Amino acid sequence: AQARDLPRDLMRDPISWLEKCVKGEEDDRSPRGAAGALPRIPTGAQLTQFLSALSEAPAELVARAVGSGPTLSGNQSPWNRRRRRQLARGNVLVHLFSGAQKGEDWPGQVLLVEKEKGCDLLRPGVCEYLQGLAVTGAVKGVLAGPPCRTFSRLRNAPTPGGGPRPLRGATGQALWALEGLTQAEKELVDGDSVLALQTMLLLALAHVGRRIHGDTVEGMQPCSVYTAIEQPQDPRLYLPVEAAKDLPSMFRLQGWETLLRSLKLIKVHFNQGDLGHDNVKPTTVLTSSVPVALQITGQPPREGPMPARFDRERATLRERIQHSRGAAKWAPGLVAVLWNGWSSWQVANLSTVKEDFNLHKEMSNMGLGVLELGWSSRRKVESFRSPQGAAAASSSADVARASRPRQGAAAASSSADVARASRRSEFVCGCCQS
Repeated sequence: AQARDLPRDLMRDPISWLEKCVKGEEDDRSPRGAAGALPRIPTGAQLTQFLSALSEAPAELVARAVGSGPTLSGNQSPWNRRRRRQLARGNVLVHLFSGAQKGEDWPGQVLLVEKEKGCDLLRPGVCEYLQGLAVTGAVKGVLAGPPCRTFSRLRNAPTPGGGPRPLRGATGQALWALEGLTQAEKELVDGDSVLALQTMLLLALAHVGRRIHGDTVEGMQPCSVYTAIEQPQDPRLYLPVEAAKDLPSMFRLQGWETLLRSLKLIKVHFNQGDLGHDNVKPTTVLTSSVPVALQITGQPPREGPMPARFDRERATLRERIQHSRGAAKWAPGLVAVLWNGWSSWQVANLSTVKEDFNLHKEMSNMGLGVLELGWSSRRKVESFRSPQGAAAASSSADVARASRPRQGAAAASSSADVARASRRSEFVCGCCQS
């Protein structure tokens, strides 16, 4: 019933419909291309329609994610006027759910959004300000690891003495919440769903804002925003069918599937243990950067013995909680790759953008509807050839071309970068911390 009330062009192409709203093509009062003109801010009702079409989420969750709608004032946000003026200048990397990360030595302006630092996305005024900032084109990058605690497959693992029970199903409406939850469980699962929806909305608005108010180089890119969205890998990709049939995954939400296709994001599967993490951690990252995707999958498997597997069955509850907090951190090698990807995005010029665009197009034409790379599907990557015999996308030549330094940026796999990332970061994925 909700879908029948939405415009047909919105249902057909939500991103294009949102771009029309921001451009003001359907409002004669909106300035069109006037120098220095303020951007048109879509209304809360328009964003509600957009997010409903994008995600097919329950109406009450969409309403909470949109809030009162985008604003440029930011009076209710946790950032003071001086900081907001700095952010308005642009070149902002928004890192949602940033954990203990400080971000001093990242290029550009890094805006860390973390509940523990007083920046709660669920608090009125916070998400609305970020939405307004994105519409202006000031947001050039989005990093996020939305909370995965309610999606975690560990909720389905038998634990002595009991443990948190499953809160979500594998598909359909059950993916948003199972029936029969207590009030506290329902509040937790709805809150995490709203955070996922807010991440989708911010990415879409940032993309549209950059396309309208950004430079011409970014207009060539399928996604005009540097993007890296991290989550645990879908259990269906590495567990037996029977074992994974009832397990949820955040990337199975409809909104992510739509953004993946519309913005031509690359889905990268890998093990963070190969990038310096202390644990075997199957991970998926959605990224707009071809170099980031190929640098991650171009990393050789970790040498030497893997760390001892944590024995959850014998561990106490306190030990399990402590282990989960450590496991949530991003691997130093992953941080290094993302840092280099953002650095390269700063100095992108016409030739490098063309090179990445053509490589992405070449790879996409080789038989995969949604571009997926990863060690877990290495056979698919290694046989990534066109019928005419084009070189495999995962070949060493392609990896070298995609990851070579630009304007002096060092290769992400260098030991110096990994060491610097270790000192610089306490990135976390937002999961398992409670």
